[in-house]
Amino acid sequence: VEGFIDNITVNIVGCYEVPAGKWISAVDRTPHHTRYVVSKLTPRLKREVRLLKGFLTGTETYGAEIRVGGFSGYLSELLIIHSGGFLELLKAASGWRPPVVLDIEGRLARREALALFTNSPLIVVDPVDKNRNVASAVTLTKLSEFILASKIFLENPSISFFTGGFMHKPHSLESLAEDRELFAVMFRIDEYVPPDVIWGELRRSAAGIKKRLELAGFNVYNYGIDERDGSIVLVFELDKINLPSRFVHRGPPVWMRDAIRFVEKHLSSPDTVAGPWVEGERLCVLKKREVISVDVLLKKWISQGEVSISKQLNEAFISSKMVAGWREVINMLGSGIHASFLARFLSSRPAFMEEFGRKNRLDRD
Repeated sequence: VEGFIDNITVNIVGCYEVPAGKWISAVDRTPHHTRYVVSKLTPRLKREVRLLKGFLTGTETYGAEIRVGGFSGYLSELLIIHSGGFLELLKAASGWRPPVVLDIEGRLARREALALFTNSPLIVVDPVDKNRNVASAVTLTKLSEFILASKIFLENPSISFFTGGFMHKPHSLESLAEDRELFAVMFRIDEYVPPDVIWGELRRSAAGIKKRLELAGFNVYNYGIDERDGSIVLVFELDKINLPSRFVHRGPPVWMRDAIRFVEKHLSSPDTVAGPWVEGERLCVLKKREVISVDVLLKKWISQGEVSISKQLNEAFISSKMVAGWREVINMLGSGIHASFLARFLSSRPAFMEEFGRKNRLDRD
């Protein structure tokens, strides 16, 4: 059951009281987790846990929800129990190379853990259930950010790592975006959807759009997603926002049965500019594109079902506002609730890294 009290989201989750290993539901482990942590955390280690959670929050790597893909509270507690302290963990983490395997109770060999939890950059064997990876939600990106933040903190300690009080360089959006090939999609979802559900669908849809863009000949440098009060934005940075008006279409080898059909089709086609001709053993023809702009192309592909996006979001994408060009993207997003997201996307730099660069500049001066 999920509800809201004074703008705070409250979840009430029931579980069965069962012996360890006799799980009926996914949350049955929670009381066992609590008893394990309470039995291991001394007053000093509790303070170390608070330091770690502050550090994770300040570096934006805290939270196991899909939107973040970071470290959960329980995982933070286990990391302190395993390492013996906050600084000890950071020193160890600064030397990590994924996949990282940690097993407090020593119940699995590294080889067994890697075989059981495939494709996990961080494996922390649950001390109350050896068949569960406590760090399964941690993405490779968030793990890598934590490793880097640990290195930078040990090199240049600062209270800002705990408060999130990093100062971004005061660039204007125009100076950050100028001459960059940007493309944005914006739409609303007014009905309530649980955050993990909507973010899962958004991530899958964004990946589907990226794949379709690359298939068409765009090179996607980066993309980001933002959601604020039901308003959703996807921003892509590309190598270009318009495809060339001409392209070479490579056909079958001349020895294939449908070679003649290819020649007949393209000889009479109104969008043929030149050819067909033979190159090596294959037929080629120069074609012209009627539509070249990324925003118009994506609208057409989505309406024709050519993009792998969430079914629940299909209508929203079809009716969405799409703009291409850095000026157009700034005009749409630069002064509203998504402005801070756009600035962060354009800088593409974790805040703690900006602080590191600022301190190095001050040291040189």
